[in-house]
Amino acid sequence: MLPLRWVLSLIFIIQMYLAMAVVAIAFAPFALFSRNAAVKACHVYCQWVIFSLRLLCGLRTEVRGAPPSDEVVIAAKHQSFLDIILIYSAVPRGKFIMKRELMWTPFLGQYARRIGCVPVNRGKRGAAIAKMKADVMAGTEFPGQLIIYPQGTRVAPGVAKPYKVGTGLLYEQLGQPCVPVGTNVGVFWPKRSILRKPGLAVVEFLPRIEPGLPVADFMERLETVVETSSNTLMSEAGFRGVMDWITDLDALHSHYGTPGSPALRKQAARLTPAYRAFIMASRFCILSTVGPEGTDGSPRGDQGPVVMIEDDETLLMPDWKGNERIDSLRNIVRDGRVSLYFMVPGSTTSVRVNGTARLTADAGLCGRFERDGKHPRTVIVIRLAEVYSQCARALQRSALWTAGDQSGGLPTVGQMLQEAANGEIDGAEYDRERAGRAHLGWW
Repeated sequence: MLPLRWVLSLIFIIQMYLAMAVVAIAFAPFALFSRNAAVKACHVYCQWVIFSLRLLCGLRTEVRGAPPSDEVVIAAKHQSFLDIILIYSAVPRGKFIMKRELMWTPFLGQYARRIGCVPVNRGKRGAAIAKMKADVMAGTEFPGQLIIYPQGTRVAPGVAKPYKVGTGLLYEQLGQPCVPVGTNVGVFWPKRSILRKPGLAVVEFLPRIEPGLPVADFMERLETVVETSSNTLMSEAGFRGVMDWITDLDALHSHYGTPGSPALRKQAARLTPAYRAFIMASRFCILSTVGPEGTDGSPRGDQGPVVMIEDDETLLMPDWKGNERIDSLRNIVRDGRVSLYFMVPGSTTSVRVNGTARLTADAGLCGRFERDGKHPRTVIVIRLAEVYSQCARALQRSALWTAGDQSGGLPTVGQMLQEAANGEIDGAEYDRERAGRAHLGWW
């Protein structure tokens, strides 16, 4: 299917530019003498692009909000040629602030002049802004909707670029309302790509910003509403964007602030009597390990205390019968760093231990954990580095101990296994056999 989309996209692009020439030539005799004819030609061309885009590429379009018909400044997000097409098709007499070089493009440049577009030399900054303001004022004799792209160029979805002050200066100079416009068209019509993707491309005309705001306040408001709209529309289109990652400790600490004294003082380097009592009451914990292949979290449970306390700095954990994957054990023999998370049913308090571990099959040590005449194959010996209680909010928010049985309707282990194995294992048969193995015991 994808190769066909590439072919159809290429056909669309070729005919789109051919149509530009056909429409331009057909309307030329009228456009030379009438600006209205030039505007009509541009609207006809936009409608053809929208129609052929849906026909060939399956890309539908939608204009949301209320397109203005009075004299306003339209400040829009610019992601591709398509947002130009959609915005212009939605307003009666649009005129763009555009790169000066485009004025020399065949057909496009000639019609841009006729409909009142304003060329800008983007490389000269201050001089360009002054010239743009003068040209805009000179063009006010041709009423219409002045369309400007505040970021000054096409910006791909997920890319951040600053908003340039020229838009604010025009807003201040003209004393006209500004209509912000958000879009998601770049998700389907990517920058510098032939492929046109099927879906729903949207431009959204947002509530107007009335004249009179200071330039700085206007620019802040404009950027907020346009980016918020565009991000929402792109999210609707399935775009997940580029995250603004926190990548250093300074940024992390400034985001979260400083923990309170109790959060810092609760940490101990050895078991206190209170921590010892809690761990002895715990029959279940999560053992976290790390190895060359990554991390692992393994549940550990016992009829009595899940670990034996050897001394205030040492814990002993038997490795009882399991599925023989031994992910945690393989990690421990290569990287001894471990963490344990102890819970007690009904308590919103939990206790965390960080330290290092080693693995032994010593017969004497394994014999200390005898259950029904059986011994664990190995014992994990954990050297404690720090122990502290965990904030209760996670267990309180989840109502883990008070929400009741919520297992109804969950998939079975067999169902999970069958899906993970791409149907090569019969899940129902596995569940039946699993139930029959329950009598074999826990040890």
